[in-house]
Amino acid sequence: MTSEQEKFYKKITDEFTKWEGKGILNNNKWSHYFALAPKFFELLCDIESDVRLTATQKKNVKSAISYFISPVDFIPEAVIGPIGYLDDIALAGHVLKLIADEGNEDVLQSNWKDSEDIVTIVNNLDDDADEMLGSGIWDRIKRSLG
Repeated sequence: MTSEQEKFYKKITDEFTKWEGKGILNNNKWSHYFALAPKFFELLCDIESDVRLTATQKKNVKSAISYFISPVDFIPEAVIGPIGYLDDIALAGHVLKLIADEGNEDVLQSNWKDSEDIVTIVNNLDDDADEMLGSGIWDRIKRSLG
């Protein structure tokens, strides 16, 4: 991780620990996805220069990392708190799903630090993202990859 990425990772981990301690993360239909924010960010940073990824996959990974870090996005977390991370989580999951679908599932599996199956997680998340974010926002987010 770069120093900027490390700083953001610490910030997001601290935020989610605080929100979890206050019970804020349990009040939403999609609360089971919130814990993925720091985990997805860490995974994206870990794989961004993996030689097994194609140039397009690396570009998408870098875009997802930048989207996480950027204070300006479709649902700004600075304004509405943890719900604002749902678009970041969905985009990261979509990028990771594309990597798995394009034959690089091993890159995800070998870098994922959780016991749950990463491919199952990103497939379920991608299926839920339209309802979670609304189809208009989700379509625009996916198009932002280019």
